[in-house]
Amino acid sequence: MWTEAELKQALQNDHVYSQKPYTGLSMDSRTTRSGDLFIAIKGDAHDGHDYVEAALSNGAEAAIVMAAHNEIPAAKQIVVASSQKAMDALAAFARNRTTAQIAAVTGSAGKTTVKEFLAHVFKNFGETVYSRASYNNAIGVPYSVAHLEASTQYAVFELGMNNPGEISPLAHLVRPHIGIITNIGESHIGHMGSILSIVEEKSEILRALNANDTAILPLDTPHFDTLHKKAKSFGLSNILTFGKGADATAKLVSFTPDKDGSGSIVVACIHGKNYTYTLHIPGEHSALNSLIVILACTAFGLVIEDVLPHMQTFKPVQGRGLRHTLPFKKGYITLIDDAYNANPSSMRAGLSVLAMTQPHGNGRRIAVLGDMKELGAGSAEYHKALALMIDSLGIDLIFASGTEMKHLYNQLSPSKRGGYSETVEALIPRVMAATREDDIIFVKGSKSSYISKVVDAFLKC
Repeated sequence: MWTEAELKQALQNDHVYSQKPYTGLSMDSRTTRSGDLFIAIKGDAHDGHDYVEAALSNGAEAAIVMAAHNEIPAAKQIVVASSQKAMDALAAFARNRTTAQIAAVTGSAGKTTVKEFLAHVFKNFGETVYSRASYNNAIGVPYSVAHLEASTQYAVFELGMNNPGEISPLAHLVRPHIGIITNIGESHIGHMGSILSIVEEKSEILRALNANDTAILPLDTPHFDTLHKKAKSFGLSNILTFGKGADATAKLVSFTPDKDGSGSIVVACIHGKNYTYTLHIPGEHSALNSLIVILACTAFGLVIEDVLPHMQTFKPVQGRGLRHTLPFKKGYITLIDDAYNANPSSMRAGLSVLAMTQPHGNGRRIAVLGDMKELGAGSAEYHKALALMIDSLGIDLIFASGTEMKHLYNQLSPSKRGGYSETVEALIPRVMAATREDDIIFVKGSKSSYISKVVDAFLKC
């Protein structure tokens, strides 16, 4: 993957010694494989320099470090002023050496699913590189881009943000041929200050496109006109849209969920022609995401009829709607793991999926919810607003944890209050004790709410 000559050129560093190419890159010593080049990154929680020896023990050929380790041979170390800048340099070099068709995805919700969905389809048509996990920040994006090869045919990268000014440098590093905005919502509004600021930030993905590249935009958002004007102001003319509106390039004509809510039959009008296909991911929001995937594929020259068979083989990913059928007491329960993250729009989508899911026997629909973080001064109201929706959906019980989620819990009808605890740890035994055979347990909250511990508890029981 990386030869000595390439590394010297990319890093502008002559102190690179390797008799054979490095077969991969790693920044996590736990997953380092034989032949990898380990990059010691100093993050908020961990410093990769503390794990250089572990990475070498796990098979890394050498490590990029900011200070030499005396106990490690010099030939095993590439010393740089900044390992972050070194990774950026590797990414820039890799981007220049590839002729891959590249898509970049951002949005307030759904970007990881769309990225995974696109990668799933692209892999059927050629060598594909994509962001692993949620590598969508200033560390994860260059690390992902650095995996591009001259032989790569397709690539898809996820671009995230928490604060103003973060999308633009990532987008210009990726230099995509397709820029996708999945939706506009309240995610990170506490840091961004307003929805308008979020629109401005997300639209920066479009600024990185060339005039002959493609923008894919959500027609149904109230902010579509602003996004469309932004795209035009950046010189873009190839603007594709998706949604339920009549003018959408890819229009959702109908969405028919399965009896158990785990998938659907979709009818869509795409570029003026109707298509019917099956999905094995739940919810109308997933059907809309599938339209993005089809539009991106057609923009890259793939034929819709060739793409559709691969749509139905995509499954939910961990933490984003993945379902487990688990033995529990004398029967089984269904656990829906949507615990990776949450904001008001994604929470509404997830709760709608739960409402569509039909329990067996006397089973109930139960939601276990953690705080939605980074919503700023309006956080209490965003949480309270979910109560009316929950009361109307036929969800049987709500368990909640966190100081913000208490605002929602107090708004619920008494009959729907399953239990509240300030901490997830205190909530888990209450949820476990209340759960019965055939129940459906839906778990969702922001990552830092640690509501995923509920999922872990069920998987271990």
